[in-house]
Amino acid sequence: MNRIQRILIAVITAVVMCISQIPVNAKGFSICYDGETHLYTGEVYKLLVNGKEISSPMEPIIFNDHALVPVREVFEACGAKVTYIGETRCVKVQYNGRFITVYINKNYAYINGKEVKIPDGVVPKLINKPNGETKTMVPVRFIAENAGMHVNFDGNKGTISIDEKAVS
Repeated sequence: MNRIQRILIAVITAVVMCISQIPVNAKGFSICYDGETHLYTGEVYKLLVNGKEISSPMEPIIFNDHALVPVREVFEACGAKVTYIGETRCVKVQYNGRFITVYINKNYAYINGKEVKIPDGVVPKLINKPNGETKTMVPVRFIAENAGMHVNFDGNKGTISIDEKAVS
């Protein structure tokens, strides 16, 4: 075997080794919650509030078949007051005379002081991408509809739309 053939074999071997290190599911990305890093392979959705696209360090994701969105970005875009209280790990949202309190990893909320179970066990989570900003992610339909907003999920367009017009 001559020198050129040995170099060619070495290059091909190096390329094959590099390709074998590429994850099979290149679509996924890492997210961190509950003290662990997880591979998220679900869809990522565009978030619209009153027709305007909202940007966040943590995109809306599907978690246990429900859309989670960053609470602060959504509700502040509607003029709501959003407060996170680290000591109790709760988020308070004040919007149009409605008061909503949710707790991280708890399946209940308080709507105007009344305890309400969050359906389907989908709870608010603190989620971030590795080395990224942590966002409080909440089940969008439950929170928005309890605030009197309309939610539209369009899987074909890849959008979650929230409209301040009251739910009828």
